[in-house]
Amino acid sequence: MTTSIDVRYAGLPPGSWRPSRSRVASLVSAMVRAADAAPAELSVLLVGDSVMRALNRRHRRIDRTTDVLSFGLPRAALRAHRPARPLGDLVVSLPTCLRQARAEGSPPLRRLAHLLAHGILHLLGRDHRTPAAFARMERLAGRLVDVALGAAARHSETRV
Repeated sequence: MTTSIDVRYAGLPPGSWRPSRSRVASLVSAMVRAADAAPAELSVLLVGDSVMRALNRRHRRIDRTTDVLSFGLPRAALRAHRPARPLGDLVVSLPTCLRQARAEGSPPLRRLAHLLAHGILHLLGRDHRTPAAFARMERLAGRLVDVALGAAARHSETRV
């Protein structure tokens, strides 16, 4: 069984950048395989800043937008012996992602891949409560991005 990824969009301004669902699913699938060999199920919601701000306010009590939110499942579900174990949901603000990419001077798809990798690591139980843990998580996320972008370049469309 393979990893199952549901990709959706919500609250994006008309004409805004929307990477294809298949591109996002390909990136996430490659990263999940690289981080954890077990097939998984997860959803990805790509949103505008107003949707992200509302989610951040509701779930974290922080009244501003953020780049990525991860909604994991209880640990028991992570250990479930099923063909594909459910991991949870990722939400990414595409406008925030674009602003960060411009500020870093990196391609938007690379920044999106990094945010997805960061969220996947959270869904797999990683956290970054200390600067050292954050540095480790960032290194691991960078490796996942490299794997995913290499796989995407070999096996999917080249346009965003």
